[in-house]
Amino acid sequence: MSMMDKNTNYILLFDCYQALLTDKQREMMDLYYNQDFTLVEIAEEMNISRQGVYDHLKRTEHLLQQYEDKMGLLASFQRQNKVIQRMKKNISSIESQLVGNQNAEDLLRQLKQLKDSLEQLYLISTS
Repeated sequence: MSMMDKNTNYILLFDCYQALLTDKQREMMDLYYNQDFTLVEIAEEMNISRQGVYDHLKRTEHLLQQYEDKMGLLASFQRQNKVIQRMKKNISSIESQLVGNQNAEDLLRQLKQLKDSLEQLYLISTS
């Protein structure tokens, strides 16, 4: 896994499980992954050593991975998202084939309702 993929993975895990972390863990993860602070900047901000920040981040990363291994929220979200995206693509393809067909107006209306429902599902799964 590349460094960018690893960082993205921890950002996603943090988004899923941050409510399970302590305030200190949340703050460090936010500063490092979301606000792009360096270890030195976090150490100065939190009045601890750079090594202390590094150790704390590594423990928190490990904890987030343990949460994912046990609960699988991120993996579930990613699977749902793939299905939603595939369904949206299929609907768009059908819509483009039906445009201009006089007998297809009711089908287009139903497809729009289905697309709206998918969008609502997507919004629910990302909130």
